[in-house]
Amino acid sequence: MEEQQKYELTKQSFSQSDSLFFNVQKFEHAQRLAKAFAEATMIPEHYRRNIGNCLIGLNLADRMNADPLMVFQNTYIVHGKPGIEAKLAIALINTSGRFEPLKYEYKMDADGKVVECFAYAKEKSTGEILNGPEVTWEMVQAEGWDKPRAQMPSKWNTMRKLMFTYRAAMFFARVHIPEALLGFYTTEEIVESIDLKPQPNGTYEAPDLPRHMTAEEEREAQEKANAAEAAIKAEQEAFEQEKLKAAQAELERKREQAKKDLEERETSAQDSQEQPESQPNMIEWLRVARPSTSLQNAQEWLKQYKINEETIDFLEDRTLRDQLQKKKEKVDQYIADRQPPKEPPLAPGEHERQKKIDAMIAWCQGANQIAERDVTQEALEEIGYKNFEEVPVIEYGVLKTAINRLVG
Repeated sequence: MEEQQKYELTKQSFSQSDSLFFNVQKFEHAQRLAKAFAEATMIPEHYRRNIGNCLIGLNLADRMNADPLMVFQNTYIVHGKPGIEAKLAIALINTSGRFEPLKYEYKMDADGKVVECFAYAKEKSTGEILNGPEVTWEMVQAEGWDKPRAQMPSKWNTMRKLMFTYRAAMFFARVHIPEALLGFYTTEEIVESIDLKPQPNGTYEAPDLPRHMTAEEEREAQEKANAAEAAIKAEQEAFEQEKLKAAQAELERKREQAKKDLEERETSAQDSQEQPESQPNMIEWLRVARPSTSLQNAQEWLKQYKINEETIDFLEDRTLRDQLQKKKEKVDQYIADRQPPKEPPLAPGEHERQKKIDAMIAWCQGANQIAERDVTQEALEEIGYKNFEEVPVIEYGVLKTAINRLVG
């Protein structure tokens, strides 16, 4: 008796017109049922271990006045939106109480294939026969329902009559009893309007269909983006800190090395005429020395500057460093101004003549070494020349003859 009362209470609560989401008694009872359904293995994957989905499915069953298990087994999810199977939609129409069961009128072509169909039913209250809109093969081809979707063949090419039946029933329902479907689309309508692929868990995948994220998903995505940005920023800051530390360490190392080199040079340096023993500090010597007094002093100063150039570059006293660098520029200019002018380059015809002169000079030097005296000068006086520069190139043969005779 008690079990019968519980059953009557359940039946009554699910037949009330108000939604279970706004009725505390119905919601508490539906929540217990949802927990039980969520643990079942006879329902599709998108309902298992998901009490929220089960509650929504129970609400749909309540609004459709249908069995919950039948609703669970014949609904699917596409991007968070529920849809129903065509056979459930036909069942809802036939059990609505407004019509006698749906019937269908088919037209065939010469090959016996269905090319046109419409659904019709008798309205119980008036006895009137109501026809639904016609579905034709031209409409199927124009809408592209017969094209493959998601690399899957269209059922319009393999189960043409069944697909005509489903579509004709939906057309009838949307015209004469739209409230029975609660605004839902069927599997066939969704798959044929967008490129969907059924998944093992009872949902449909539409890879090319954009979807708006929920507020929770947007929040999670923003948190992930912020975390990633913070991690990248922290990594960049750490990298910059490491670079700065490495640069500072390298600078300190160079300074220490320069200081060490300076101390070693100061210890081992030999004092020159311009560098008295009382002045051990080379940098100070470079500062106070007066290299412009002579070319030799300037060259010695420049030599010492180049030896200590690395130390000068890392001087902490910027004023002294700039003073020494400007002084170097003046010393460079002083030395350049006192360099002898460069001889003009030889004309193209003079190269061969110069080679003969150089070769003759080398030959004469060799003869002098063999004779162990200056036989070249003796030969020059013998043939009537005061020095080697007076001898023309064409007389080199005469000079060689005279030298050979003296070396003898």
